[in-house]
Amino acid sequence: VDDPGWTRFWECYPRREAKLDARKAWAQLNPDEALVDAIIQALGWQRQTDGWRRGFIPLPASYLRGRRFEDEPSTPAQRQMSEAAAVVFSTLGEKR
Repeated sequence: VDDPGWTRFWECYPRREAKLDARKAWAQLNPDEALVDAIIQALGWQRQTDGWRRGFIPLPASYLRGRRFEDEPSTPAQRQMSEAAAVVFSTLGEKR
């Protein structure tokens, strides 16, 4: 009988390799339903990251053992406008 949480995880995880090791990591983690939901939610945004889209996806056991579901999404770096660019944009705005 399969653990429904495990099944949800395995169906969502994009890299399906080393399943036996992943099952062991899952058993060690022994997540409750709330943690399974948190893992699935994290996978939702992590699958959209640049690294994962380029194929840099950890093995599922490494993901679980490293508690990578606790990672936080990176915020895009905000670039500060140079003083010269600010002058140009303010000048453009004044000409309208």
